Amino acid sequence: MEKLLKLQAQVSQLQAELARSRKETGDLEDRLLIATDHATFDPRTRLYRREVFEDTVREMLGGGVSGAFVLIDLQGFGAINEEFGHPTGDQMIAHAADAIRRRMRVRKRVHRLEDSYCRLGGDEFAALLAEVSEDQVVQIVGAINAEAQKIDRRLMFHYGYAICKPEDTFETLYERADQYLWTYKEQVKSEKRRKKAEAIIPEISPLILNGRLEEATQLLADLLK
Repeated sequence: MEKLLKLQAQVSQLQAELARSRKETGDLEDRLLIATDHATFDPRTRLYRREVFEDTVREMLGGGVSGAFVLIDLQGFGAINEEFGHPTGDQMIAHAADAIRRRMRVRKRVHRLEDSYCRLGGDEFAALLAEVSEDQVVQIVGAINAEAQKIDRRLMFHYGYAICKPEDTFETLYERADQYLWTYKEQVKSEKRRKKAEAIIPEISPLILNGRLEEATQLLADLLK
């Protein structure tokens, strides 16, 4: 009888140790999943982190993918942060990510194409679009803009892109797309100045004719900002 009781006690102890071990293993698995998730996805947008995207792009280029590398950022993001505060700016970044994600899901569902996209940092996003022409890139960015406008009327994007070449690397694609993005931003600024000039010219002419040169100069300075 005594031996049986000892055996039962040993079994109970082993069961307790097994239960504790399973809990510790479960805790470790949970921590590993959290760590893996954090290393893979940007916490604010749930898009890939830059490092993961870069690796994916390199793999796709190594596999001979054809397509386009696209850079996207938010128009007037700095002004939004200043006027409404950083919480609103963070919300705009999350909305922008939602717009990008929705259009990419449409491409996957309709065209069965696997694209990769991420948040590079700040208000800058990137995507590698498989099997697209230049015209299709413009259409896709236009669709992302339209999707963003449904979420928040203040959301508009600048963009730049580079069509993939066989010899391209992530760095060369980024450089060409960034140059296109800079040119696009300058065009947007020029167009805004042109429209502003058309609006204030009728105000400037009377000021000059009436000798109010200081006021006219101030209007011109505001135009050039």
